[in-house]
Amino acid sequence: MNAVYSLTMEERDSILNQLSEEQRVFLADTLKRSRRTVFARHMAARKGARIPETATYEEIEHLLEDWIYVGYIDAGVRSTDLKCECGASLRYQHHVENKKDGRVLKLGIKHLEEHTLIDAKIVSQIIKGFDVLDQEQFEILVKYRDGWQLSDYFTLPLPDGFEVPKDIAGHLELGLPLLDRQVARLQESLRKFRDSRPPSTFEPAGHALPAMDALHAASQPTLSLNTDDDDPQLSFDLFDMEQPQTVPDRPADHTYPVPGLSSSLQAAVRHYLLQGIRSARVLSELLIQHHHADDSRYITEKPHIYPLVSMYIDRIMAEEGICRLVSRDHEDRLYELTDPEGDSL
Repeated sequence: MNAVYSLTMEERDSILNQLSEEQRVFLADTLKRSRRTVFARHMAARKGARIPETATYEEIEHLLEDWIYVGYIDAGVRSTDLKCECGASLRYQHHVENKKDGRVLKLGIKHLEEHTLIDAKIVSQIIKGFDVLDQEQFEILVKYRDGWQLSDYFTLPLPDGFEVPKDIAGHLELGLPLLDRQVARLQESLRKFRDSRPPSTFEPAGHALPAMDALHAASQPTLSLNTDDDDPQLSFDLFDMEQPQTVPDRPADHTYPVPGLSSSLQAAVRHYLLQGIRSARVLSELLIQHHHADDSRYITEKPHIYPLVSMYIDRIMAEEGICRLVSRDHEDRLYELTDPEGDSL
């Protein structure tokens, strides 16, 4: 792996034209979301936030108060019809929006600093991040052209009960190759899955799920099998969700005693979670950025309030049936909201 994938623009466009409309839309949407995430991540880092890799741009943008990236236009060639704010003709026109006043600027990426006054170092990091995304698009297209197959890397069908990560399942269901980094992550996920189960729990080969059934299972709401809690601050029995918890009668303001987490911070956690923030790490950063929570951190750069935020969600909001834990590892804990009947939204 770590190969260099190179295409001219003409070669890129030729391969894109061979894809189905659904495949092209998927790649375009993925690139747009990825660019928005890269932009938001670097802008949040400028404010001192440490963002987990699993965070979405929707979550990260809650941390931002000024510029967000909202999209781009690719004219195919440099065009006089596509202009930067300064009047220069463009092939790629990038759109950024100011959250404070609603202004939308349309510009060439190298003029981002000039028109937004974003620090030059941050702009450089954003441009490098966009370059990486372009290279990843080339990687997918080169692999598609060359007939990439999942079976070249994995024994199929995949094991019964294995949950394919959502982004990877999206590629495979549309017949698109995986990135090298996705292959490595899938291999690691399979290793952890097998290590987490005694040999007797595996289905005989003749009863394994077909590969596509395993992929469709990835979209079903199931708890993650990854239970790595090797972070020192999470090594205590804080998040044991197996035993039922006794929840006392609660006051109408929905804030309850959680050692170290004030009632105002609890109310903020509840507000953000109901707004769709699913990451305990991002929730912790929001409390620091917008609610003056303590910014003390562990050597892993997790905030000291991260376990307290997780405890409040696990022991209070999950018990109320408002949300459920769907993934946990040494990096983060992810939740999803539930409907009144307890089903995932």
